[in-house]
Amino acid sequence: MNYRLTAVLVIMATGLCFGNGNRANNNEGSQLAIVKTKAEVNLDGILDEELWAKASESSEFINKWPQDTGLALAQTKVKLAYNEEFLYVAAICYQDMDDLVIQSLKRDNTGAFWDSDGFTIGLDPINTKSNGYLFGVNAGGAQMEATLTARQGNTNMDSNWDNKWFSAVRKYEDHWIVEMAIPFKTLRYNQNNRTWGMNLIRNDMKRNVYSTWAHVPIAFDGIELGYFGTLEWDAPPAKSKGNRALIPYISTARSKDHEEGEPVESNLDVGMDAKIALTSSLSLDLTVNPDFSNVDVDQQVTNVSRFSVFFPEKRGFFLENSDLFSNFGTWGVRPFFSRRIGIDDGDQ
Repeated sequence: MNYRLTAVLVIMATGLCFGNGNRANNNEGSQLAIVKTKAEVNLDGILDEELWAKASESSEFINKWPQDTGLALAQTKVKLAYNEEFLYVAAICYQDMDDLVIQSLKRDNTGAFWDSDGFTIGLDPINTKSNGYLFGVNAGGAQMEATLTARQGNTNMDSNWDNKWFSAVRKYEDHWIVEMAIPFKTLRYNQNNRTWGMNLIRNDMKRNVYSTWAHVPIAFDGIELGYFGTLEWDAPPAKSKGNRALIPYISTARSKDHEEGEPVESNLDVGMDAKIALTSSLSLDLTVNPDFSNVDVDQQVTNVSRFSVFFPEKRGFFLENSDLFSNFGTWGVRPFFSRRIGIDDGDQ
């Protein structure tokens, strides 16, 4: 009887922690409406456009860490709008300008970003609490974007994902403002869905505090998809035209062996990478004679062990839906890894 009772309690506890029902309804009070506009938005950190005066304003931010109760001392007000091309975000971050902490102005420096004063918006366009996007700007204007993937009860962030979006920051006496313009073509969403998952995160480094718009328990990260609030659209956003990127390359080389007296040898390589969005959920990736010369240089590692070195994936082909590759398996067991460098049958 005791064993059966223990099993029931374990099952109930598991349902409370990981069940979609409770987590999906956790933030029913965190809802924000967004209305379409035909006005143009000038990204300058000055909210003088008429659309911002009419846009709905977010509720007060709640403490996330180091405690998850009570209202944040450094409050944030957020408004959203959209047109055919962009999702617009305006955040007013109240804080004394003498207290600003900015660790780095480098783009996609996630470690320094979370240690700096900043604002972040997380989006779950499909609203299944399994995948999403993150866009953040620190008080110095440095951008950070990432994909979110729910895995084994937690949400993982992959900052290797890279896309083009726009932002501007302006500082005032007792607050700073960030304006964002996120192109719809950078997102994957269901054009018939009027509700998206969303959360807003604020870094307050003067007090070493993080706050969120939708409540997230202290046991979870602020990016946890399971505790996102709701973004209510006045009408489902129309299908975007799609993101198309063509990256051609040409590399040449000339060499001559003077000792052997051989003639000059020339080499010419031509290739191209292409990404074409066929639908909102399907992309076509093409590569011809891949060179990957446009990829960031890896950090140099001196390997003095007999084990291979695993480098983070930076090639665009593998970054979209990276959970199908890098997140497959578990810690210490990766059935697929695309960037392993080391010894193979005794050879380098």
